[in-house]
Amino acid sequence: MVQSALHIDTTEITRLAQAFGGTVADRIVRDELTTAMVLSNEDVRDAVNARVKHKSGTYRRSFKLRVQVSGKSIVGVITNNARSLAGFVYAWTLEHGRGPVFAKRAKALRFVINGRVIYRKSVGPAKAQRPMEYGARDAEPQIVRRFDVARDKIAARFESLR
Repeated sequence: MVQSALHIDTTEITRLAQAFGGTVADRIVRDELTTAMVLSNEDVRDAVNARVKHKSGTYRRSFKLRVQVSGKSIVGVITNNARSLAGFVYAWTLEHGRGPVFAKRAKALRFVINGRVIYRKSVGPAKAQRPMEYGARDAEPQIVRRFDVARDKIAARFESLR
C-alpha cells in the first residue's frame, strides 16, 4: 500500500473563530477547510494519475480518498493498494521500485505482452517512478489555491455574521 497525507493544524484558527462568532463561526471554518481538503485530495489523485501509464485502469480505480476531521486538525489521506490479478501489490513497486526477479520454481518466467508469450530466466530491476511523491508536488499550487479560496469564503461568511 502507498499512502500520502496532508495535515492541517486548525487549533489556532478554531480558537479565533470561537472568539469571533462562537460555534457558528467554528462550524463555518471547519466546513470550508474540510471542503478544501476534499478537493485537494482529488487534485493530488488526478496529478498522480497523470504521471502513470494506465494499461488496465486498476491503478486508477484503486485510490481511496478520505478526510479525517478532529478538534485540532484536518487530515487528507490518499492510499493506493493496486494489485495484479495474481495479488502482487504493484502500487508499492511503482512508488519504490524493485530489484531483479529470477525464476525460482520453474526454468523461466512467463509474460504475456500484447498477446505474445515471452519467457525469461530473469528480468532486471524496475526503477522507482514515485508517482505519489511527484504527483503531490505537482498538485501543490492547486492545493494552495484551494485553501486560499477557503480563506476568502470564510471571510465572506464571517462578514455576513456581523
